[in-house]
Amino acid sequence: MSGAHRYALESATPVTLLARDGDVRATVPVATAGALVAMKLHAIQDRRPAGGLDKRASDAWDIYRLLLDLDRTGDVRRELAGLRQPLRRAVSAALRQVVVQQSRRTAGWLRAGDEAMATVNAEELEALAQAVLATTD
Repeated sequence: MSGAHRYALESATPVTLLARDGDVRATVPVATAGALVAMKLHAIQDRRPAGGLDKRASDAWDIYRLLLDLDRTGDVRRELAGLRQPLRRAVSAALRQVVVQQSRRTAGWLRAGDEAMATVNAEELEALAQAVLATTD
């Protein structure tokens, strides 16, 4: 799924940042929400066990928050549904595996995080993922 990172770069939106006094500015590419979901799914699957639960908890939290907060109006679903077929299949497969089929394991990673992360349960993860999968399969 390294295509997720390529997609993130290709679809990034230029954002100009200004220093507080306005004298310094920089324009940087910022990944879209769908690209971030794709990259986080790749990251969570690619973590080595020695990497610790903290990184997987963080990846799981990021996926959860991206779907919860940024897909309320279907924007993430539409973006992922519009991906080229090979990448769309890879993202759908990763989402199905990590967030649906292994929802209890992913919720366990979240419990290893902080108190806010620990409130997310497997059923909530599955529901968020199923909404996306309904449009990307």
